[in-house]
Amino acid sequence: LFSFYLSSNGQQGSEVLFGEIDTSYYTGSIYWIPLSSESYYQVTMDSVTINGQTVACSGGCQAIVDT
Repeated sequence: LFSFYLSSNGQQGSEVLFGEIDTSYYTGSIYWIPLSSESYYQVTMDSVTINGQTVACSGGCQAIVDT
């Protein structure tokens, strides 16, 4: 487990945490998503939706998660 906090506008204060999550940086639930490749952070997606409109990956696709 690792988590990132990226500060905005190039300000100081970005963090990467290994083995923990800082709950002061988010609200809501954390969802665990299985990797579809063990070589890098690749996941299976259903679609990419913005404001209720599917804009990409209709019918599903593979995506690589990166900061």
